[in-house]
Amino acid sequence: FGTAYVQFLLYKKSNRTIIPSRIIVGILGIVLSATLIRFFGMIGAVLGVLISNFALQVAYRTCARRLGCPKRQERYFIATVTVLAILYGISLMFTLPLALEIVATAIGTVLAGYGYGLWGLVRSYLPRLKRR
Repeated sequence: FGTAYVQFLLYKKSNRTIIPSRIIVGILGIVLSATLIRFFGMIGAVLGVLISNFALQVAYRTCARRLGCPKRQERYFIATVTVLAILYGISLMFTLPLALEIVATAIGTVLAGYGYGLWGLVRSYLPRLKRR
């Protein structure tokens, strides 16, 4: 999600925004992880890392948008996260066989690839791979 924004900041030679945001969010992530570990154990550690990484990406996005970076694939990202959260909730409610979960993940991957327009990219590389 945030890679395009980091690349934009590097292109604009805006290292002065990358380093402080990384340090501030890193410190907040350590404090958040320690607090969540105390209350939730291992799940708290995962949540702390996840929340701090998300905060870092939001900080990169905010800095890049202020410098004029155009909107990226944000709605696809939000849609993908929403679908994955719904699928995770369904998997918690019902016990599904592993094979069915693998098939559902494969179908979700294909749909996400189609949504991001990656199949045109794959098709453009196929003739090059066949020549080798």
